[in-house]
Amino acid sequence: MSIEEELVDKAISINYDDLPAEVVMACKKSVVDLIGVAIAGSTTPVAKKLFELVSQWQGKPESSIFLHNMAIPAHDAVFVNAAMARALDFNQYHFSTGTQPPPTMVPVALATAELGGKVNGRNFISAVTIGSEVMCRMRMVPDYCSGLSGWVGDVCGIFGGAITAGKLMGFNSEQMLNALGLAYSQSAGNVQGVRDVGGGATLSLQQGLSARAAMLSATLGKNGLGTSKRFLDSQGGFYEVYYRGIHHDLNRLMDGFGQRYEVMNLAVKPYPSCGYTLCPIDNVLDIVQKNNLTSREIEKIVLRVGQAAYNNVCLPRETKCRPETGGDAMFSIPYTIGSAIFSGEVLYCSPLRQGWR
Repeated sequence: MSIEEELVDKAISINYDDLPAEVVMACKKSVVDLIGVAIAGSTTPVAKKLFELVSQWQGKPESSIFLHNMAIPAHDAVFVNAAMARALDFNQYHFSTGTQPPPTMVPVALATAELGGKVNGRNFISAVTIGSEVMCRMRMVPDYCSGLSGWVGDVCGIFGGAITAGKLMGFNSEQMLNALGLAYSQSAGNVQGVRDVGGGATLSLQQGLSARAAMLSATLGKNGLGTSKRFLDSQGGFYEVYYRGIHHDLNRLMDGFGQRYEVMNLAVKPYPSCGYTLCPIDNVLDIVQKNNLTSREIEKIVLRVGQAAYNNVCLPRETKCRPETGGDAMFSIPYTIGSAIFSGEVLYCSPLRQGWR
């Protein structure tokens, strides 16, 4: 059995009754958290512009857009909902890799449930859980994260999203392999957006595009369309192409799958900003509060971070020190630390609202 077949067999065979109670509860919390951050994200410029655009496309009314009385083709609804959920970068993330499964899995599962109907809560939870598990585990295979490799977690999210949709559609092994091969053909997402001026919103769009491609891959796979069945372990497979020159261990993908759940390592963000900013914010606020400091008493702050964090939230200096958009601000240590000191918290990353400039 190839590793692709092993992955598909495991993804199809694990159902609700196989999930430990704490994993089920973790999934339920992820769904609730996702809906909350999506509601908040609906107020952002990127979410509003995206809704205006897709509402003009129209098409077959299959699935709903969050907070709007409108149904559109399922893959387009997933696009908007996933981007909306990631718009504030406030959703749960995998603690050890930084990947963010809920903004992909929950919109895909909801759209699939609307599209097919007759989906019960038990199947919904198992589909979201296993899709999230696959996304996390695929990201764990290579050693390097987005700050060093240039790729972001969304390149793995499309595989998890296709599995989530496939489980709810009742896929057999052949259909699931078709969907995952097609997912590889569309897998994309890079970190450059957070380094360009005004490009911080790129990651929310990439999350939406990844989720949309996952939904499309599942729809095509269901109808017998597919590409390579060796999308992981081959010379032209995902890891050899995307992580060439970076050490990766495929054994990490299936190690303990079904016994140890990485979805238990999803963390709730305390601030609406990049994961690399969270510990620095907490550390600085702790020092400020313990010493009763005011912003006027602080002349200089020295922070030490790892190379990956430095690449993502400190470079380029002109963007991070003078963020022009909320998206830029979310991925800036100088901004988020300054905001925390100035107001005692980080509630919303907007240079205009915080008086940054």
